[in-house]
Amino acid sequence: MLSQEFLQRLLNVSLRTLSLVSRFVLLFALAYLLTPADIGRYGLMTATIGFSVLVIGGDFYAYSQRELMSRPKEEWGFILQHQGVAAVLLYVVLLPINGLVFVFKLLPDCFILWFFILLVSEHLAQELYRLLVAMQRPITASCMLFVRMGLWIWVLLPVMWFVPTLQKLETVFFAWFIGSMFSCVAGVVVVWHEV
Repeated sequence: MLSQEFLQRLLNVSLRTLSLVSRFVLLFALAYLLTPADIGRYGLMTATIGFSVLVIGGDFYAYSQRELMSRPKEEWGFILQHQGVAAVLLYVVLLPINGLVFVFKLLPDCFILWFFILLVSEHLAQELYRLLVAMQRPITASCMLFVRMGLWIWVLLPVMWFVPTLQKLETVFFAWFIGSMFSCVAGVVVVWHEV
C-alpha cells in the first residue's frame, strides 16, 4: 500500500511536470498556428516577463519566507502586510524601469499593455505560490502553478484550432492573463484562510 506522503509527493511532481509539458505543447502548437515572426515575439515576451518577474520580486520573498517559518501563525498577517508594502514600493521603482524594453524597441509598442498586465499578474501569482510553499501547502501551490502555467493552455489550443480568427498573439496573452489571474484569486483565498 502506498503511503499518503508518497501519493502527495507524486501528485505534487505530476502537477509540476504537467505545467512544464503544457508550456512545451503550447510552443509546438503555436509554431503550427502562428507565423514565425509571432513565435519570435512570443518568445521575446515570455523571456522578458520571466526575467522582469525576478527583478521586480527583489528577493524580498526569501526574507518573508524565513519570517513566516520562524514566527507563530498569529503573526503571519503582519509579515504579509509588510511584504505587500515592499511589493508596492518595488513596483513604483521598477515598473517604470521595465518600460525601457519599449523605449529601446526590444518589444513592439503594441505589446506594452499586455507586458505590464502579464508582468504584474505573473509576479503576484509567483509570490502567492512562494507563500503557499512557505505555509506548508505544497499541493495547493502546485495546483496554483498548474492553473497559472498549464490549464489555460489546454483551453486555449482547441479554441485557436477551431476558430482561425483567434490565431493571434493577443489571444494567447489574454488566455495567459486569465490563467494567471485565476491562480492569483485561488492563492489569495487560500492565504486569506491561512492567516
